[in-house]
Amino acid sequence: MNDRRTPLALIFAIVFTVPLYFNFYVVGQYDLGKIIALYGLTGIMLPFVLWQYKQFRLYLSQPLIISVLAFLFASCLSTIFSIDPSTSFFGCVRRYDGLLSLFVYVFIFFSVINYVEVDIVSVLCDVVIIAACIASVYGVLQHYELDLYYQPTDFGSGRRVISTFGHPCFFSGFLVMVIPLAISRFVSGSGWRYLPAMILMIVALYMAKTRGAFVGFAVSSIFFFIVSRRHYHINRREFLLSIVLVIGLTIAFNVSKQNTVLTRFKGDIKATGASVQTSGTAAIRLFNSRIGLAIIKDYPLLGVGQDNLDKVFLKYIAKSYLGVDTSLDQAKQLMVVSNGEKRWFINQSRIHQDFVDLGVTRGLLGIAAYLFMIYTFGILVWKKCKQSNILVIGLVSGLVASFIQRQFLFTHIADAMLYWVMIGLVFVVCRKDPA
Repeated sequence: MNDRRTPLALIFAIVFTVPLYFNFYVVGQYDLGKIIALYGLTGIMLPFVLWQYKQFRLYLSQPLIISVLAFLFASCLSTIFSIDPSTSFFGCVRRYDGLLSLFVYVFIFFSVINYVEVDIVSVLCDVVIIAACIASVYGVLQHYELDLYYQPTDFGSGRRVISTFGHPCFFSGFLVMVIPLAISRFVSGSGWRYLPAMILMIVALYMAKTRGAFVGFAVSSIFFFIVSRRHYHINRREFLLSIVLVIGLTIAFNVSKQNTVLTRFKGDIKATGASVQTSGTAAIRLFNSRIGLAIIKDYPLLGVGQDNLDKVFLKYIAKSYLGVDTSLDQAKQLMVVSNGEKRWFINQSRIHQDFVDLGVTRGLLGIAAYLFMIYTFGILVWKKCKQSNILVIGLVSGLVASFIQRQFLFTHIADAMLYWVMIGLVFVVCRKDPA
């Protein structure tokens, strides 16, 4: 039981299995399937960690660790004082984004910083890239209707692939974090095998046609190539080829074609003079954010608790949109009667905007803890990025892409897991690498 290799092997198993696993024999084959895989593998790892608790370090002197624990503490308070503590702890069906899941993600984060050494970071990144490539192959097969499982691809704007994630947004949210890892490995001169991996993932990303991921990918790519510009003089061929491929594939999949990411932007967002008009899902998400702000106004400090939005959302639509202050059951009936604007009244379990969603579920205290975590993370990586540490730049670029996308969408199980793993990997390199 003193062998550190078992927890390390389970970390590898988690980052490989959770993105790829889904189970048709359970209700919610993607959501419940992935959460079962995540909880199961973490549960297997837990006794090994507990047995070695004397060697398990928390690094409490590090600001990033303090901010992570502050965010966890704020989430605990919001759960204790939530409108439904049980749901807030276990999470609602399909989302499973309760306090229990956060405990699991933070446990994985601490396991990464304890069991992954600096020389193993690149290997773990390669495993993540392999998992993303397998998922991308499946996504491409779906695009060409070669899916043996006949997964749905009709999410509007033509065919949009979901791979093993259940929704194009969750699939693309995973890819935008992994693509910078493949680019960084290629630019660093680690081998030409990363070139086809990079191409495959970018192709799958554009077949998912997700606008938030497109913006995240664009911003993270600009960030990566600017911050890593020193490598232009080290591996000029790989650096230039990466830029050409990112720009070339983006043009190829978005110019002179119908049902692309760009046409989805044009369809929902139109400039008329000095004003901007929104329609479709863009208008719905803006409306939902306004409802979220109204909820924050009434629950400012700790919010309504994690995964409790659907218990108040319709009430606030009735209050804000219809001017009726009523119970949830009555609000549901009002929504049915008000069929003239039926689409607005679909109940929501998450707000599709990161900070508003945090304010609704964890209150202003949760937002403050989150901003504190962003600040301490930025301080941690600043020096390494200035030194042009290509591995750190790749990891940070993936996290930047995820952060940008989450301003338009919420994270899913596999995306959230990888998010915490990558933060842990950055901490490992920045803390232990003497360079």
